[in-house]
Amino acid sequence: VASERDVENLMAIVYSRFGSIDVLINNAGIMPSGKDLEEQSLESFDLYTLQQDLDNQCF
Repeated sequence: VASERDVENLMAIVYSRFGSIDVLINNAGIMPSGKDLEEQSLESFDLYTLQQDLDNQCF
């Protein structure tokens, strides 16, 4: 989902094969620390990572 062109190509394939999308769940994200979210402290939370996750949802 990091490449807009790849997403557009995927959607063209999906539409040609299935005709429409009834349900779409965008569940992409990164957690580079390897820890679950509830195990991280606010001080160690990386705002850059959060921004990347939010940007990926807006394609």
